[in-house]
Amino acid sequence: MKLQARAEKTDSAVSPSLSKEDPKPGMPTTQKLQSRGFSFDRLPGTAVEVESIATLLQKRQETVDLRLGIDATKSKLLDTDLSQFRFLHFATHGVLAVDTGIQEPSLVLSSDGTDPSHMFLSMSEILRLKLQSESVVLSACNTGSGKISRAEGVMSLGRAFLAAGANSVTVSLWQVSDDSTALLMETYYKGILEHKTKSAALAEARYAVFANGAKNPFFWAPFIVIGE
Repeated sequence: MKLQARAEKTDSAVSPSLSKEDPKPGMPTTQKLQSRGFSFDRLPGTAVEVESIATLLQKRQETVDLRLGIDATKSKLLDTDLSQFRFLHFATHGVLAVDTGIQEPSLVLSSDGTDPSHMFLSMSEILRLKLQSESVVLSACNTGSGKISRAEGVMSLGRAFLAAGANSVTVSLWQVSDDSTALLMETYYKGILEHKTKSAALAEARYAVFANGAKNPFFWAPFIVIGE
C-alpha cells in the first residue's frame, strides 16, 4: 500500500515574482485569481493532516510517499507512477473556471520557481493520469469567490479522478477547521483500513467530529464520497 500525499507547508503556494505574467493561454495567472478573491495563503494545518495519516499507515507497516512544500510540484507528481498508489491524498487549494483565460478547474500545487502555470494541475491533465487507486481525497480545497458553486468545481475535479481510474474520490466542498479536518480524516482512514465501506467510514468520521464538540454541520459535513 502506498500513500501519495501533498500539503502546503511553505509561506505561500505562489511565487510573487512570477505572478504578473500568463505565459500559456488558458492557464490562470495568480495575480488575476487573487484579484477575484482567491486565496493562496499557506494551509499550515494540512501538513499536520497528511502527516497524521502517514503515521497511521506507517504503524501498519505500509509504504508512504509524503510530499510537502517544494517537493509537491506538478512536475514531480507527473513523473511519479501513480498507478502504484492505493491512496492519493491532496490537501491543497483548487480553482474554478470563473475568470477570463481559465478554461477548466485545477488543483494548485507548489511553485517550481519557473513558470507560474506549472503550479496548476488542470482537469484535462488529471484525466490523462493512469490511476488504480482505491481512494483519492481532495481536502482543504478553496475553490472560488462564491460566484460559482464551490461544489460544482470540486465535483468536476473528483469526476476527473474517477475517469482517470480511481475507484472513489472524497472531496471537501468547503475549507474547514484544521482540527476538525484532521480528526475526521484520521477516523476516516482508520475505517477504510478496517475494510469498512467508504460511506460507512465517512459516517463514523463525521460522528467523531460531532461527538468531539463540533456540533455545527460546517465542521463535520463538508466531505462527500463520489464512487465507491
